[in-house]
Amino acid sequence: MPKKADEVTTLSEELLRLLESRRALGGESYPPTLRRLAELCGGSPSHEQIVKAAGKKAFSSRAVVPEKVEGKPSLDSPVYFKEDAPAKPKRASSGGKGDGGVAELAERMLLVLEEQRRLGGEAYPPTLRRLADLCGEAASEDQVLKAIGKKTFTSRAVVTKKVDKVPAFDSPVFFKEDVRKPDPVKELAERMVLVLESQRRLGGEAYPPTLRRLAELCERNASDTLVPKAAGHEVMAQRAIVVAKAKSKPSLDAPVVLKEDVEDGLAAVLPALLRFALSPVTAAVKKKKVETNAFTLTELTKRITALKGSFGKAVERGIEQQDLPPDVAWVVIKGEPKLFLVENLRPTPRSPLPADGHTPLPSPIPEAVPPAPERPPRDFAEAFCEAFEQLDRRNGLTNFVKLADLRHSLSEFSREEFDAGLRKLRLDGEFSLDSHEGLYGTLTPEEREAGVREAGSLLIYASKR
Repeated sequence: MPKKADEVTTLSEELLRLLESRRALGGESYPPTLRRLAELCGGSPSHEQIVKAAGKKAFSSRAVVPEKVEGKPSLDSPVYFKEDAPAKPKRASSGGKGDGGVAELAERMLLVLEEQRRLGGEAYPPTLRRLADLCGEAASEDQVLKAIGKKTFTSRAVVTKKVDKVPAFDSPVFFKEDVRKPDPVKELAERMVLVLESQRRLGGEAYPPTLRRLAELCERNASDTLVPKAAGHEVMAQRAIVVAKAKSKPSLDAPVVLKEDVEDGLAAVLPALLRFALSPVTAAVKKKKVETNAFTLTELTKRITALKGSFGKAVERGIEQQDLPPDVAWVVIKGEPKLFLVENLRPTPRSPLPADGHTPLPSPIPEAVPPAPERPPRDFAEAFCEAFEQLDRRNGLTNFVKLADLRHSLSEFSREEFDAGLRKLRLDGEFSLDSHEGLYGTLTPEEREAGVREAGSLLIYASKR
């Protein structure tokens, strides 16, 4: 026992010495918590030794640990020299109303809450239960609830969670100025970014979605006034762009693209942007509705207001290299290309009969051309890798390609041949499969049918290792 007593005395003296050095440093160094002070002593003293050292007369005559747990110094309490310690609240008189120290407890809780906020980190905000414990008084739950109902407390602090209109003991306690007000616009903007990133991973027709579709995936009606506000919020603006506006607001029918795809030259999103920009325009001319289906490059860039420069350059590059999407075509009129969607090209009318009324003789039937020799069957692994790379480029290099798209590209292989070849590629460690779990959007029946069932999961996507 004498040895233990000596260790405690030595620890007590070391705590005082270190407290003096912490005060000299100032700033965040003082006051330290009792736990931090003990850590600086080294030697890994036990909880019991630290508490006993803090209770030694040599220590307690000069320093104070204001917060207690079950009447003993709390390791999470700040440690002050007595002359630096914050003043204790005066004991409130009951005034004949049987207050039972509730007013004093309310003031004590505010002081402790102030100290926890100063400590920061995990110390603030404390739960109501933790705050009551730090006050070092064996107050009943009823006394605590009465204390936080005092005007002294409610004018400065708030318990945010309630159960049956009663403050919950597991609720955090904040000073009023620290309570964060809910921001539904910011919350929707954050969710829209997450969903947009998820759609990009899905690829294909899932990305880029229109703003209307993005709102639906976030479980919002497109008519919700929060949607255009969220689309213009800085959280959204930092990561994504709605490519066009309608009456000064983001257009619900415009594609929404991530900024990295703009920086990469729009290759992954150009098909969707062109389809949007080439949608027919109807205007009234002399009280008649006139439809326009072909547009000059200048007219197209005016429809993609947010990406004028980069979009125009991408289309020019596609025309020069004859590398525009297959559903887009153009004709040159007076030296200027006019672009249109192939689906909007009208068929030619039937040839009229000659003026003499005679039906022209049918063209001679050309001699039968011998069929071309059949090509040797392709190697599945080589064909699969080639199809995967093409589809992955189309999806923006996400390394996430649907099996449905791969099966469609490799239709020359039967399902049995496809599955057997894919199994070998997986065993060789070249590809892996993933499910749709955790991703936004619903799968079509065709996409489900194309998946591979394995160990109770439906695997939908292929990724290259």
